[in-house]
Formats: sequence, C-alpha cells, structure tokens
Amino acid sequence: MSLEYFVKTICDRKVKPIKYSFDKEIHIFYFIYPIILIVGLILSLFIPNDWKSFYFFSSRNLVNKLFAYKGNIIFTVLYTLLSISRVVSIPLKKQLMISLLPIPNTISVNNEKNNKSKLKVALSQITKFILKNLILYINFFIIDHLFVFTGGNCFVDDEPVTSITDSQVCGKLNGVWKGGFDISGHFCFIVSISLVLFNELKIMIDDYQFKQANKIISTLTLVTLFTWCCVLVVTSVFYHTLVEKILGLSMGYICPLVIYSKIFEKVLI
Repeated sequence: MSLEYFVKTICDRKVKPIKYSFDKEIHIFYFIYPIILIVGLILSLFIPNDWKSFYFFSSRNLVNKLFAYKGNIIFTVLYTLLSISRVVSIPLKKQLMISLLPIPNTISVNNEKNNKSKLKVALSQITKFILKNLILYINFFIIDHLFVFTGGNCFVDDEPVTSITDSQVCGKLNGVWKGGFDISGHFCFIVSISLVLFNELKIMIDDYQFKQANKIISTLTLVTLFTWCCVLVVTSVFYHTLVEKILGLSMGYICPLVIYSKIFEKVLI
C-alpha cells in the first residue's frame, strides 16, 4: 500500500450526517481525538494511577518535553514545509490545463495566473498561521486565568509563586502547575495543531502533485501526528479530571473548525 493511498484513506473519508458552517462535511480524522479520550478513560480503569511515576508516563519524559512542550516549534516546521510544498507545486488542475494548451502565448498568460495563484496560497497560509496562534492564545488565556481564579498556583521549589499566571512561564521555571480547575492544555493544544496539519495534508493530497518531496513531508507529518496521539493517550489515562479533559478536547476543536469552516474557505483555502 503506497503512502499516497494511506494518506488519502485517512484524509478523504467523511462523516456525512455531521455538518457545520453551511453544510461543510466533517472528515473522519476529526473523530480520532474523542476516540483517544474514550480509550484512555477505559484504560484508566485497569492501570494504577501511580504508574505515572514511571518515566515513560511521566510528564518529564523526553517525548512529552519535545512533542508537547516544544510542539509549537515542531508544528511550525511541518506547517512551513507543507506550505512551501503547496506554493512550489503546480495544482493538478492547472497542470492539466497547461498540458492541454501548449500554445506559447497561452502558456505565458497561464504562468502569470499561476504566479498570482501561488501568491494567494502563500498569503492564505500566513493568514491561517496567524489565526491559529491568535485562537490558541485566547484559549490558553482563558485556561490559565480560570485555573488561577479557582485557586491554582505555580509552585517553584514547593513554594507558590502568585505572580505567575501563565502555565508556559511556570514550565520554563521548572515549576509545577497545581491546584485549581485545570482544563487540559495538552488536549487543547495538541488537538488544535494536529487537526490543522490533517487539513493541510488533505488539501495537498487532493489538489497537488504527490512528488517525492511531498511524500517525505507527509511521512514526517504522519509520524508526528501519531506521536501526538500517543501523548494524548497518556494524558487521558493519568492526568486531569474527566471534565477538564472534555473541556480541553472541546476547546481544541475551535481552531480548526474556525480556520477550515466554509465561512473562510473561499478566502483562505
């Protein structure tokens, strides 16, 4: 089974009865993360909670530090590669049009249109990236301030530091974010960036040549998406209350549903 077929299988399947934003269909990959939550909850009934002290399940393990705490860097690299691939590649429809119209004057006009199209793609990719950062900033502003409002604090060397109201700042100081109502930042963040990458993969597979470079980028993206899924399984088994995980999961859908809704489709995609 080729990589192209595998990616198409994941990205192209739709769940027709579920629609949003003027009847845009939801693709099957949107359902991966609720399934992960359910599987994790079932596993938590059989796995002792004290297992989270093991290195592999600890929040301090290398995979979690790299793919969760540094996940935004990884996302930015992959998103940039996917964006460059889209800008550089000729869309399949345009490629067919060029091959059917070999007249020099027509090719010249078509090249000019193609350059404009590439500029539009580049601008749309930048706009989506800005939107993603803006929406995640708002999400985490709400998560962190709700946590502090409900009595949570950042503990550095077992001492509460009330001046810190940002979980990322707390993490950089090797502090522990505890107490209060702590909506799962892992679910919110990883679901958001994963679904953005899934949507970008789908667009590239549907509309662009699947060249060797695209295969490499797709492979790296799929490996990363799988790793993020593993991180979320651990989170769903050992960390946060049920309500905190459900809210984190729900907030994670805001970013992709806004960016890839039919409202923005004509402008951004």
